[in-house]
Amino acid sequence: MFSAGILSLFFLVVVELSLSVSGLEISYGDVLHNILTGNITNYKDSFGVIEYYSEQPFSATANISMASIDNAKVLNGTIQLYEWATFGQKWGDAVFLNLFMKYNGQAYNYLEFDDLKNDLIKLADGNSTLLSIWAQSSSDEDLSNLYYSLLQSE
Repeated sequence: MFSAGILSLFFLVVVELSLSVSGLEISYGDVLHNILTGNITNYKDSFGVIEYYSEQPFSATANISMASIDNAKVLNGTIQLYEWATFGQKWGDAVFLNLFMKYNGQAYNYLEFDDLKNDLIKLADGNSTLLSIWAQSSSDEDLSNLYYSLLQSE
């Protein structure tokens, strides 16, 4: 695993499945996992207005319209990750990345973040099939397990 200082969300701006940084291979999965666990660097003084819409199946539609006074770089990079997830039909990843953008791309350990769990339950709206699809299509084992735990708690 990379430390927060080494893995910067600047890499999100590059839309590559993997890239080389100082001899280390950083993949989509690495970046996603680091976002999920809060092992990221947020940019201060990164102001921007984010307008993005992408209709997708399985409640993975992104409809972002916000002004970020401190994290626009992270959000713009996350849009590119979200597009990669939807292109690869990784609906569990796309749902998480969409909520991450709505949280202004802040660094939290989302596996322990009750707001994420509550928002996922609300988004699924009692539809266990959605939770199952998200769990099965996620490329991250921990995220998949989070979806399965929500499925079991229903």
